[in-house]
Amino acid sequence: MIGTCCTLLLLGFGCQPKPPQQQLLHQQLLDNQLSGQDTVRRKLLAETAAAAPLVADLSGPFLVYAAEHAYETLHYEDALEMGRHAFWSLTAESSDEQLPALYRAASLLCKLHYEYWNHTDSIAFYQGLAREFRRELPESEALDLDLALLEAMKLRINYNWPVIEDLVDSVRADPSYARLELADTKAQLSLLLALSLRKQRGDVRSEAELMQLFARSRQANEEAIAEYGQFASPRIGQALEDFALYQAVLGSDEEFAAACAALDASQNPAYPERYGFTARLKGFRISQRDAVAALAYYQEVYPRIPAFNTLLTDETNYFLEEVAKQQKDHQQLWRLAAAAVQNGRCARLGAIAPAQLTEQLPNTTVCNNVLIDLTVAKVIEYQQTRNEEALALANHYSDYLLRHWTSDQTGTTDKALLYQFDGWGAEGLDAAIVAAFENWKTKPGRAEALALFQRMDAAKALLLRRESAKRDEKLGLPRHVLRDSLIGLEQQIGILTAAGEAAGPRFAAQVAPRRAVLSAAHATLSKRLGELGAADNTGLLLKTDLPAAAQLGQENVLAFSWTKSGVFAVAVNEREAIAYQIEADGLEEEIASFRSLLQNIRPGSGEIASYHELAHRLYQRLLLPADALLAINKPLLILPDGPLSGLPFEALLTEKKPATAVGAQSPFFLRRHPIRYAPSWAVDRIDTGRNVYLAEESDIGLVAHSLLKTYFQATHDTLRARGRRYVEHVGKADRNTLQRLVEGANIVHFSTHAKGNPDRLQDNYIFLSPQDSINASLIEDLDLRGKLIVLAACETQVGQQRFGEGTFSISRSFRLAGAGHVISSLWQVKGKATQELLLEFYRQLFDGHSPAEALWRAKMKLATGQGTEGYWWPGAWGGVVG
Repeated sequence: MIGTCCTLLLLGFGCQPKPPQQQLLHQQLLDNQLSGQDTVRRKLLAETAAAAPLVADLSGPFLVYAAEHAYETLHYEDALEMGRHAFWSLTAESSDEQLPALYRAASLLCKLHYEYWNHTDSIAFYQGLAREFRRELPESEALDLDLALLEAMKLRINYNWPVIEDLVDSVRADPSYARLELADTKAQLSLLLALSLRKQRGDVRSEAELMQLFARSRQANEEAIAEYGQFASPRIGQALEDFALYQAVLGSDEEFAAACAALDASQNPAYPERYGFTARLKGFRISQRDAVAALAYYQEVYPRIPAFNTLLTDETNYFLEEVAKQQKDHQQLWRLAAAAVQNGRCARLGAIAPAQLTEQLPNTTVCNNVLIDLTVAKVIEYQQTRNEEALALANHYSDYLLRHWTSDQTGTTDKALLYQFDGWGAEGLDAAIVAAFENWKTKPGRAEALALFQRMDAAKALLLRRESAKRDEKLGLPRHVLRDSLIGLEQQIGILTAAGEAAGPRFAAQVAPRRAVLSAAHATLSKRLGELGAADNTGLLLKTDLPAAAQLGQENVLAFSWTKSGVFAVAVNEREAIAYQIEADGLEEEIASFRSLLQNIRPGSGEIASYHELAHRLYQRLLLPADALLAINKPLLILPDGPLSGLPFEALLTEKKPATAVGAQSPFFLRRHPIRYAPSWAVDRIDTGRNVYLAEESDIGLVAHSLLKTYFQATHDTLRARGRRYVEHVGKADRNTLQRLVEGANIVHFSTHAKGNPDRLQDNYIFLSPQDSINASLIEDLDLRGKLIVLAACETQVGQQRFGEGTFSISRSFRLAGAGHVISSLWQVKGKATQELLLEFYRQLFDGHSPAEALWRAKMKLATGQGTEGYWWPGAWGGVVG
């Protein structure tokens, strides 16, 4: 039954329109659809609604127009009902002439489902239909802009914030954008840009960058307010709501109150307090204002606000969940999350059976988010009550999440996955690690420690999802990437089928060839998936199979995970495994101080005592608990995380020495183990890194900065003399030049300048001349499978640190391109000392030692005083790692 507002709209005018009048309005609206003038469209829609016959007599196109009018006036319930009725009545007619109306109906339904934020699959479905119908319509900049808005809405489903930002920026940069009189569409695009910028706050580290990001986001929001203000749109409340949020974060209390007052004054009478309410709650959450005051505000206002869409309920639930987490109220958190699987927020289950919940829930982003909250609730419950059933459930949910995360996240870009992981997936991993550690404490066995090890590494496996098609081709990866592609193909085939059925036989014939191609690709992928077998890991557990005993017999493993709940470590050898937690207070500051001492003080200075004190204290905190398990002289693989990624473990001191102890006698941790590093166990499995590079079998490629070729000449001469084949490139190089150089080489040496940026992922560069550089993206596009990469350049191990992901550095980019082993630097290289270290490294390498052992032997030579006088100091050799 059509809603009250619609009935009044359609029955409030007694005269029956004459067919010519109806036809004229129809033609004018078709013309307007191509020209896209907001003011004209709204006038025509109002005239059409006023002149419409009884609902039962409305034809498909005119019912679409009536639905659009209801959408324009914020009568969303009526618009949704009429829009669905119109779409399926048009589909029943199945005529090629109905394409313009079908596009309008699909576009409207996409927007309405976006407003309601329920049945989010329908957003993608109707956007896909609109895209197919658009192919057959005349050229129109207005339609293209409308389709861009639908695309941005679809991207928002999977949190593709960086992609939305790029899309909106490109649309706004087009010359046609300024000419189009589509204020409502432009305003919605500006709001999506503002949202996408705000949601990327996890990508910035400094307070200054955060404020810059919010300022740019607020600017987009203000542009939306200006667009809406051109025609006094009732939707301006959405923009004013966001503006109040920005004032909550960026402004003073007075500015926040003024923004809320402006918001209150603009309300549509149907929803008097909704926008202001959500703005205040978001402001409380993001700006970390007083939770008690926020909760009191919620309890006062929320009961009198009528439902607007599911996002209102979600916003209040998110707020209450955050309060419950802050207050460690596991019962309240469980109630809120459990309600979401019953009220349709992610599912509509009846009574909940906690132990069977993972079998009942669909594997969707929303449900995974809810399951994380349930996991956190059970972890808090166990920590407060020691209820073993709660701990068992927390581990059960964590296992499910880690195995299924991303396995069916079709259409989700790599950046969006990182956003999801930063936004709330990190919280799930944190809970999973804490649950596994608590489980190990109750049963401190090898199996329990290895389960913790696998969870610690699972987050780092997420990076293997990046540029999945490239890796799939190079490395035979993986099941979940193929599964994602398969689901995407199924969705595209379904959209083409539905579009053909809706638009008539001619349209169906036009899309048939594309449908056949997609069906063939679907069959091929299905076959490949079948060949992989059911046992292949998916989700975040991709490629995190536990270390084999044979490998652990050759080297021990020490893994770290730096989480919001603390710093955890697992040490593993072929027979035993132990876990321990490290006190995090002050640890990051001590690591920074230690790095500064190594880089800046001179041997023999008065500050050497500070080094001795700090080097031994860090050893005691980080390594002493694992001492008994790590056999002396056995190689050690260290998997660092967070700030630990910038720590040269070899330079720590196993004994506390007086300030007078110097040089070759210093008890460096280097003396105990040949150490190599990897970002994660999953990354290390790309290649073991223990290849042998004998001189007579080594083909060498060298890339040098135009101003550094002479500076590193001794190293270059050694490589030229010892290698079987030697190819050199100096100065500017593009991707093709570099790929040709590396194709015939198994060792690639870079003598260049480099710069790692700890604040921005994309700003990591290798400089080939004063004007020319290559960035991380180009490096990852190279095929470096199995190759040894030596980076004689500054800060190639420096980059943005992400929770659970380690450091996004230049070195990691080479590993993602398939490199078997990478030698890199933690800070600015020490000219002559680095040259001496690398010359000794190559001598050891060409004598048959693995890269890790060759580097260890080179460091030992300097550290024990066998090199140039003064180079025993770890500042000379500790920054080079591999």
